[in-house]
Amino acid sequence: MILALIELPWNCKLVTAAWGELNDQQMAATIQSTMIRASAGSGKTFQLANRFLALMMLGESPEKIIALTFTRKAAGEFTGRIMTRLADGASSEPQADELAAELRQVIEGTEAIPALVAGSGLVLPKMDASFFQQKLAELIDVLDRLALSTLDSYFVRIVRNFYLELGLSGFELMEDAAISAERMAVMKVIFSHRKTGKQDRDGFIQSFKQATWGEQENRLCKTLEDFIQMHQNRWLSSPDNDCWGSADQLWLSGCPYPEGDIKELARELRTMMGKPYTPHATYMKGWLKVCDLLEQYQPGVPLNLNTQLKRAIPLWDQYKLGGKVEEKNKYEISTEIGKVMSALVGNYIKAEIEVCMKRTQGLYKLISAYEERYRDHVRNRGKLCFSDLTMLLAGEGALQIWDGDDRNLIDFRLDARYDHWLLDEFQDTSRPQWKAVGNLIDEIMQDAEGGRSVFVVGDSKQSIYGWRGGEPRLFEDLKKHYGDRLADWDMDLSYRSTQAVLDLVNTVCDLSDPKWRAIFPAAAIDRWIYHAHTPNTDGPGHAMVMEADVDVSATSDEKKEARYRSMVSVIKKVKPLERGMSCAILVSKNAQVTEIVQYLRAEPHCLPVASESETHLADGPIGSVILDLFRWLRNPAHSFGYIHVCSSPLGAVLAELSGSEHQQQQWQWLTDELAQQGVQCLLNRIISRLRESQPISAYGNSRLDEIQAAAADFSSRGGTLNEWVQMLEKRSIKETSHEGMIQVMTVHKCKGLGFDMVILPELISSSEFTSSGRVDALERKGEMGDLEYVIKKPNQAICDADDALAKMSGAWSEDQCYERFCNLYVALTRAKKATYCILDPVKGDWQPKAKYDDWIREATAAHGEHQEEINDEKCTVLYESGDWLAFDGSVEQPAEAELPKASVKLPQASARMSRKLASETTAYQAGDLLRNSKGMSFGDRVHKQFEQIAWLDDLPEFSEAGSSKAVAECLQVPEIRHHFERPTVPFQLLREQPIETQHEGRWVSGVIDRALVLMEEGKASAITIIDFKTDAKQTVESLRTKHTPQLHIYRAALHRITGVPVDKITCYLLATELKQMVAID
Repeated sequence: MILALIELPWNCKLVTAAWGELNDQQMAATIQSTMIRASAGSGKTFQLANRFLALMMLGESPEKIIALTFTRKAAGEFTGRIMTRLADGASSEPQADELAAELRQVIEGTEAIPALVAGSGLVLPKMDASFFQQKLAELIDVLDRLALSTLDSYFVRIVRNFYLELGLSGFELMEDAAISAERMAVMKVIFSHRKTGKQDRDGFIQSFKQATWGEQENRLCKTLEDFIQMHQNRWLSSPDNDCWGSADQLWLSGCPYPEGDIKELARELRTMMGKPYTPHATYMKGWLKVCDLLEQYQPGVPLNLNTQLKRAIPLWDQYKLGGKVEEKNKYEISTEIGKVMSALVGNYIKAEIEVCMKRTQGLYKLISAYEERYRDHVRNRGKLCFSDLTMLLAGEGALQIWDGDDRNLIDFRLDARYDHWLLDEFQDTSRPQWKAVGNLIDEIMQDAEGGRSVFVVGDSKQSIYGWRGGEPRLFEDLKKHYGDRLADWDMDLSYRSTQAVLDLVNTVCDLSDPKWRAIFPAAAIDRWIYHAHTPNTDGPGHAMVMEADVDVSATSDEKKEARYRSMVSVIKKVKPLERGMSCAILVSKNAQVTEIVQYLRAEPHCLPVASESETHLADGPIGSVILDLFRWLRNPAHSFGYIHVCSSPLGAVLAELSGSEHQQQQWQWLTDELAQQGVQCLLNRIISRLRESQPISAYGNSRLDEIQAAAADFSSRGGTLNEWVQMLEKRSIKETSHEGMIQVMTVHKCKGLGFDMVILPELISSSEFTSSGRVDALERKGEMGDLEYVIKKPNQAICDADDALAKMSGAWSEDQCYERFCNLYVALTRAKKATYCILDPVKGDWQPKAKYDDWIREATAAHGEHQEEINDEKCTVLYESGDWLAFDGSVEQPAEAELPKASVKLPQASARMSRKLASETTAYQAGDLLRNSKGMSFGDRVHKQFEQIAWLDDLPEFSEAGSSKAVAECLQVPEIRHHFERPTVPFQLLREQPIETQHEGRWVSGVIDRALVLMEEGKASAITIIDFKTDAKQTVESLRTKHTPQLHIYRAALHRITGVPVDKITCYLLATELKQMVAID
């Protein structure tokens, strides 16, 4: 590749036979550059392949055509499509005629399709089978030199060929594991006494403190490494100090807030108002409370705002005018008092913003200090990641290290390499990626001879990668920049979906009705350009939106259980696997993928299912217990790691192999074996014995195979025990799916794919698209997308009160909402024949908000509803188009899916038990799925806050939110309060402690909310287990009936682990709704 690139003349211009015939008419016939807006399922890959083939038919060398996309799979599909179509055309005259007709349409155009060649006088060659055979041979000859790849791969080739010109001393592309290792190595350098002076180390820590000033560190990020990783790319794109928290750059016309001392202003206002008097006593008391709050206010310390201060913040600038300003003009204030009110609240707003400025400036110093060392120890040695490559080629921010003349020379040489550019999935292109290739595209578009072209394909409605920099606005920017030189083509005809599926898509995704502007930001709706989709062919199809059969007051776990039952009922009704149909279940998060896979694999469903999302190697019972084994070997003080191992089947294996049941002897034997044999040999021995002694599912065996493969990789390069533990913690794996399996994946993973049947069971969210909790920092960008300013985000009320912050917050909300539009559009357009959306029931006073489930419910509200029973599971149908797909059993069934090979044939995996009961059954059976909801309903928030409480003498700050009040009220009850008082004897407190244990012959996982272990002479003597239950509308007896089996499993597990007698282990349910401790016998 390097030789080919260097040997090409810089001014080469390929003139083909076809163009040779037209040499005197170059101005009359030119190749037309085109932009296609290709809706989902409209055949963009087909059009890309046609464009490539049509260029070849015109005599263009395939080596002069570059096609770039975003995934290797898409690049492979594109290459395969080209080869297959050429091979078909070369195989017979009828197929040659068919391909020739299609390519003539591409070249000459139709009423709907812009012509590839504009003008007249073009004479096409005779495209028969022999012609296509010749072209196929030509393509095969240069197959190794074709530029059909991902954008990242193209950037790698450029940097590898021109690293010296780009200012690098060498080049090595780092994968994720290597990046993490290098980051940790830089951290070690920073904190090394030998390599970093005390002043530099102290400065680094001080910058981190400033960046997190006034915040609890564990609320912002788990580790310093995570904190760096969160903000590093932002710093790289804009390393200018003035962009980070500068007051001058935020308030370009000067600070809008008056000067003043908050405490003095509060005292002045109190004096001016005097004692409250009728009829304004309530209003005056509210302002006097504001004075009390602000007189004690400390910047950076959270302040519990009273109602009056909340009302005053958005009106702060109006008070200075006096008169009637709030409460429907109910209260009138004097100009003198109004000026003080305005100054007081304005100074509070200013102080809160200045806190965020200070944090932002600390963040800048922190990243700058880290980047200085990272540059010296990693980048300057030629070690780069993909994002580094993009910024380097774009000349972005801190990575603009090359000389301008050198870069021009690179572009000059690259420009000679290709005459035709095909860019796929353009809506996912980031601005740095565009900058990296923009000059080359510009040269193509300015070609006066008309022999070069650009072909851009994408769909702004499918822009779901904004979180990694994808910028859908580039689509329109490109059209504005090039104007008529870039022909337009909208493709809304679907070759994928049936009419029934598209009916639902059109019903939900058409946001032209004005009612949507009351739900979503108007700016996001203005950007959402949607045309009704129509199918290419007729065929049977079905689309349904249903409510699961569950009480509206049920817990989030119980609602999830009901949705999952409905999901299974739909699968059993349609029977997709029996009839050879592909079936996908689409969700938002990887955690949901894992949860659904476990649910479907568990009894009684036992469905063949595969996860299409990457999961961590240590996820699940087997992975987590092996991880804890090595954590304990790394640090023998990690006592619960050992407890975890002992409570699992692995405990018996270790006792047998080591010849001892004592902890110290086992640790000594294992570390000796580790030192002598290494990780791989020791792990293989342990796993081999585990398989012989314990029935393990095929899925479990495949996970053990992955762990052994990781050990082999680690042993091949060597490392410390700590590095092996880190590898286990971070290594991701991807399951292999087969035909005849239900595929579960995130919406981001399903992009570009189609399935006969799609189910969406996780459309529920407790937060809106524009929830302020989703954003850590606000940004202001210029017209070209360059970062101009960044600030740590204040609370939303402060943002809304400040004009500059309100614009930045509004821009963020617009982008967030638009991307959610795209996410749902992508999810709804994956199905070919059937789509099923499963929602929770809502209360009678429900009002739609900016959430997926509300959006779908509101969009389909006019269709009426009816009750239906699906495979013995009741549901409420909110919308239906088409009919259930008929199945008479005559369809040939596919071969049974082949699971990963295991050493022995083993039973189905037992399911994972989490901390809350999700089943509606009255009794718990070991191995049932007790799923832990990620949604933050009221009960979830109460539960979460109890998790954070250790002792009464170290309580966190409680807000005025209802959940915080509920927790505070519970802690006032003596029988509850007693369990949160710090013991006076030695103890160990376990919170949110996962356990793995055997129960009635099955491997069961669980999470103990809280366990207090009292110690005597270094040994456990008594244990109190507390499980937090936020169930609504329950009695003491119903709680006991429902949750006793779960607590019995916890009691038995801790008895086996600690040796504490069962009668010394007491169990309680902390019933937050009843505000009572419920004892479990």
